[in-house]
Amino acid sequence: EAQPNSCVKKQIYSIPLSNDIATPNIENNYYLAGKILNGSNSYIREYVEYFYKNIKFIGMAGKFYIFQMPTNISIENIKGLSGSPVFDCNKNCIGMAIRYREYNNTIVVLPIEEIVYYLKNDCMPDIEEESLNN
Repeated sequence: EAQPNSCVKKQIYSIPLSNDIATPNIENNYYLAGKILNGSNSYIREYVEYFYKNIKFIGMAGKFYIFQMPTNISIENIKGLSGSPVFDCNKNCIGMAIRYREYNNTIVVLPIEEIVYYLKNDCMPDIEEESLNN
């Protein structure tokens, strides 16, 4: 089985999906939630909470999920949400937002199955810039 260049596989695991993990489909709506640092000084950090709803799964780019945001979003209102969870209406985790593509108003999401795989194998994913930008 071929492994990403940056991953040294220690052991083969099958990754069972639990009740808290799901794969997306085009019929459902999805949600993105997180906090963005709004300002800080040496004493106080101020965060703004964001919750985006009605996000639609539109397909794949390599191993990544692509979701369409419901409205055009200013980069200022989404930068910093990388690492935030994307989940469905049943609170099942779909994956982790890793990039916002302002030119077509989509977000790129690393599937939760990939995250679990890399955690179990104690390695990091090889993020291919080309698949993220197309």
